[in-house]
Amino acid sequence: MKRDDTNAPGLGATHVHADTRGRTGMYRSPKRSSEMRPRLMSILVLLLLLPACDEVLEVERSPSQIPGDQIVGESSFRARYIGAAALFADAVGGNTVYGGLFTDELLWSGSFPNRDEIDRRTIDPANDIVADEPYTALQQATKVAKDLQREMLAGAYPNLVPDPESSAELAQVSLFSGYTRLYLADLFCTLAFDGVGPEMDAQDVYSQAIEDFTMAIEAAEADEQVRNAALVGRARARMQRGDFEGAL
Repeated sequence: MKRDDTNAPGLGATHVHADTRGRTGMYRSPKRSSEMRPRLMSILVLLLLLPACDEVLEVERSPSQIPGDQIVGESSFRARYIGAAALFADAVGGNTVYGGLFTDELLWSGSFPNRDEIDRRTIDPANDIVADEPYTALQQATKVAKDLQREMLAGAYPNLVPDPESSAELAQVSLFSGYTRLYLADLFCTLAFDGVGPEMDAQDVYSQAIEDFTMAIEAAEADEQVRNAALVGRARARMQRGDFEGAL
């Protein structure tokens, strides 16, 4: 048996057939070329419009964002100094929250299960919240602070920081760098910085934090609160290295 229905609207020819055992089936042949032309024309129009997509996707830069090539010279110092402080505050705030959840000083009342795991101290290895939030925030903060510290010591801002080693600005960013490295060493067994390494164990990172804290303490123009905070940080890093006498 065989039947053709070539008049079905919107479809190609429909065929019903029977095989030698009497079983029947139905299939549709491809549409006629006249029916395919509108679709092909639509595709061609879309291809012609693709170059205009770049213009559609363009966005205006936020006034609060500074292009990387403009973060050079003394005119960039204030923005970078404030940025270092902001990143430090964000990183330490997050670290404090997660530390409080883990030690039961805080109680998680939200709906995110990956944060609830930290509160219950049943962290699944697949939980990326620790690596994503505390790690990234602390690494960003220490990167910005350390780069600014190095540039000040290299004399990159002679008009704004004429005597870097004694300056309050160096003391402040050294404090930022010291505490972010201290927190990272508390959280992770090994670490690398600047995107190139080398990989260091926590004890080596504590040593770097001690150097930063000492730089802040020895800056003659350091604010007293900054100096006291650096003394506390250095004592803690020395204690983590087993230097209990030096921590006193």
